[in-house]
Amino acid sequence: MSPITPSTIKVTVGSTIFRDNTKLTVSYLNGIDPTRPNEKINGLNTPCDITISVIDMRTYPNKNYWIILGKIIDMDKEKVELLNTIQSFYYPRDSFSLTSVADMP
Repeated sequence: MSPITPSTIKVTVGSTIFRDNTKLTVSYLNGIDPTRPNEKINGLNTPCDITISVIDMRTYPNKNYWIILGKIIDMDKEKVELLNTIQSFYYPRDSFSLTSVADMP
């Protein structure tokens, strides 16, 4: 699926936010600006794909920016210690897509 951005989320999911428990694939540090914000997940300094379940989301449409608090439910085996932890993910640092079409409302 194509990455979802602040300008395409409403058309893609019918809302300006992802609902709680939505499953997303996050391409960590693979957004349009991986330096914004500069904050990184402790111990995770290289780009990778992570599957999360959304817990909360904040949007800042005038700034083309969002923050998603999500529980990591799947990722590279090398970082297994981060499974089931709650982390913050950001657009534009990260890229986001629905895990499957079934995750659409």
